[in-house]
Amino acid sequence: MSLGTTRTYSFNALLALIFRFPLFAYVVGFIEDFVISIMKTGPIPKHIAMIMDGNRTYAKNHRLPLKEGHFAGANALVKV
Repeated sequence: MSLGTTRTYSFNALLALIFRFPLFAYVVGFIEDFVISIMKTGPIPKHIAMIMDGNRTYAKNHRLPLKEGHFAGANALVKV
């Protein structure tokens, strides 16, 4: 790599790198357990809603057609 060149990483690659550290994995596990214990104390909702906001902004920021922004939002929802 030459001087002045930047290397880009995908978000998933960065997460994979971070999760290799045992302390981070322990902290995330602790937080997950804590959140689940809190959720168990209350009533379980009969339904939830996902508000898909920002698809057009995403498309504009990435210089994509607006339709592509909505496709990216749909793909993100499927991952959730």
